[in-house]
Amino acid sequence: MAGKSRKDKVLEQERDWLLHDSNKRIANRRVWKLSDYNTFFCSLLVGMEDILSAEFLFAPIVHGDHWWCYCVNLKTMKFFVFDSLGHSRNNRTRIDNYIARNMELFLCMLLNCESEKKPSFEVLCVDTPIQPNGHDCGVLVLKFIEMWDGVSQFNGKALPNYTNEELQLIRQKFVCDWVLHEDNVLRDEVIKHYDLLLKK
Repeated sequence: MAGKSRKDKVLEQERDWLLHDSNKRIANRRVWKLSDYNTFFCSLLVGMEDILSAEFLFAPIVHGDHWWCYCVNLKTMKFFVFDSLGHSRNNRTRIDNYIARNMELFLCMLLNCESEKKPSFEVLCVDTPIQPNGHDCGVLVLKFIEMWDGVSQFNGKALPNYTNEELQLIRQKFVCDWVLHEDNVLRDEVIKHYDLLLKK
């Protein structure tokens, strides 16, 4: 397998800034500017100006081979944390609080408000079923983003209790939806490839 390109390595380091910064003393942390956040937005998909018209801002995080997700309700300015491994693991409170503070700063700069009037988030941990295996955290983050409307509808939890078999079907559906989506520039090529395989 080919190694990562220099550009990929730089982007990976930039996207880890927040997590690395959360380990530093406050005096040594990065001083963020609005332009620093451009790294986190794909210009072909969404820009920072699009955020203010949205209801929810989702921020998926991967660290230590585990995916979890932050969510800001931009109408109520509530800050949610979704984690399918629970919320009592080492260092996570520190990371969650730091992400919340950084999100406050980001929105303050985006809204061009005075620092004393910036949003103030209470970290709200969403009650979610614990994943039934060691590898479907990313799938559950995608389901959370797809389904979350700010209300826990499944017996007080954010998601249903999925079985391994149900998660496998969800994973397969995601892949089919991505491949067959009209915006997939390789859609016809993939369909043709698998059509030829099926005819063999």
